[in-house]
Amino acid sequence: MSLEHVPLLASDSPPLRNCLQNYKFTHGAFWVRIAPWYTLIIFFLLTTFQTTFWFTFSSVPDTVTAYYPGMTDDDLDLLLNWGPIIFVPVVPVVSWYLTRPSGLAHAMLLGAALCALSCALRLVPCFLSESARSNTHVWLFLHFGQILNAAAGPIVMAAPSLLSATWFAVEQRTTATAVAYLGGNLGSAVGFLLGPYLADEPAHVPLLLWVTLALSLVPLLALMAWCPDKPRHAGADTAAPLTLRASLKQYGRDLVRTVTNMSLVILSALGGAQAGIASAWSGVLPQILAPPTYSSVFSGWCGCAYSIAGVIGNASAGLVGDKFFVGRLKILLVLSYFFSALFFLLFALSTCNPYTDPPLLPSAPALMVILLVAAGFFQSACDPLFYEMAAEISYPMPEGTSAGFIALLFNVATLVMLFVAPVIAMNLVNTIMTLTMLLGGLGTWFLVKEAYHRLKADTRSDLHVSS
Repeated sequence: MSLEHVPLLASDSPPLRNCLQNYKFTHGAFWVRIAPWYTLIIFFLLTTFQTTFWFTFSSVPDTVTAYYPGMTDDDLDLLLNWGPIIFVPVVPVVSWYLTRPSGLAHAMLLGAALCALSCALRLVPCFLSESARSNTHVWLFLHFGQILNAAAGPIVMAAPSLLSATWFAVEQRTTATAVAYLGGNLGSAVGFLLGPYLADEPAHVPLLLWVTLALSLVPLLALMAWCPDKPRHAGADTAAPLTLRASLKQYGRDLVRTVTNMSLVILSALGGAQAGIASAWSGVLPQILAPPTYSSVFSGWCGCAYSIAGVIGNASAGLVGDKFFVGRLKILLVLSYFFSALFFLLFALSTCNPYTDPPLLPSAPALMVILLVAAGFFQSACDPLFYEMAAEISYPMPEGTSAGFIALLFNVATLVMLFVAPVIAMNLVNTIMTLTMLLGGLGTWFLVKEAYHRLKADTRSDLHVSS
């Protein structure tokens, strides 16, 4: 059977077909068809579970503090904050490692192992008595577990663009990046539901931790069974630079080029700021929708709805970008910024704010849900778009370098927001979120120079192969 009769991908891109031809001869036609989607699905699961594990203890704070006598809200906050704290020093190492041969496959396996070990460590105090669980030294197992899970964060956040460039054709990359990235939003939604459902009382905290351990084994065992590297000779056009920048010296030069590319710096700063501030904003949503105006159950469902809307927004942006905006992602990104700012503004005017008392707009629960869903949809739609734009602007630098730079700024913004949040009046938080999205759209439109170096390189390769 000729390669043309093997249904590889939705795309029939000539360079990708050439790249996969050798892979077929080595591994068989079935593996050619399944390898890209298998890799994407496992990465999606890894991203989802890593975020869910990060949120485990914060999803049921009262239950957790009762199960670990003496634990305070500050202790719980630290368990959550290990995420951005560890992320900042680890992401440069991950970005460099992703440029090495087989870096993506090895990083995925390492990330899955870190998540599984994290979940195992967090279970250790469950085998001790209640009095032993009150010992702060025992809580070190929880902290080490959260630290290991946090160390996997840079892998799932810096690799989506690299994964899509390695395994998918040009017209599928934005969608592939979106699917790889949306696991973060889905993981938050799962965390909002899984904790309250499984650990509704202190005695059930071990059940929650056992379930997270079982979930962590799914991507780990799958990758241990088969961890595809990349198509043989893949990326002779796009991915080739990845294997040529496998040294720290070259990575250092790439970083210098990154911070001196002003369009890339501005795009990354705006994208990282909005994503980081949005992450911190979602963490204080229960305080924004606090009793007695709204119940804690309602605020929990609102958080879940916001996260699910983000999942849909991620996927939709990828599909729409690949279908209608190839080579024009900037327009779609700016529109997503502005629509998100509009709905955050409407939400701000429907809740407690420093400008109108009572709120200018109705505060009906149904309206709150609608506004949150719309805001979450458009805010999350921005994420895969600025990752793909950054990869295009920075090419031929490795995709992991640009994505790692954005992810670094994302977590720096999250850390800053977490530290300043206690001194910010709660009625100003929605205003900050609205202004962040508005400035993101304006800054991207006026200050970011659109360029599609990677797309042009792929187009030239298409023409060369076709001829």
